[in-house]
Amino acid sequence: MDILVSPQIERLIRDSLDEDIGAGDLATMATISAEAQGKGLFRAKKDGVVAGLVLLDRIFYFIDPKVQVRLLTKDGTSVSNGTVVAEALGPVRALLLAERTALNFLQRLSGTATLTRKLVDAVTTRAKPRRDCARWKNTPCAWAAA
Repeated sequence: MDILVSPQIERLIRDSLDEDIGAGDLATMATISAEAQGKGLFRAKKDGVVAGLVLLDRIFYFIDPKVQVRLLTKDGTSVSNGTVVAEALGPVRALLLAERTALNFLQRLSGTATLTRKLVDAVTTRAKPRRDCARWKNTPCAWAAA
């Protein structure tokens, strides 16, 4: 399933970048060469469900269109601690500028997806259909979940 990033989500990404970066990262600009290239890995810190990967491309694009994002798994996939779920390649300055915003989105969305999966699993493993037939005169049999 292809997920499209709507104009409203793009606006949210831009607002988040503006808030995180502000006037810029002076330390990065002072210490990292404009020509420096690198690779950043997005690694799961816990077992869980990854979500928000589809946003990474847009987040980095808004900082520098030269950054290439490779998704190594799909949104909704269960991952283990230490699994690399994506990587970004390009100018190091751009990688560092977009890093916080990218991580904020991934952590928030993955946390929500992980909790949702746990709740769904809890409901589906406990909900066993059963048939309750009342013995009273005018009460029909009812279907219920235990």
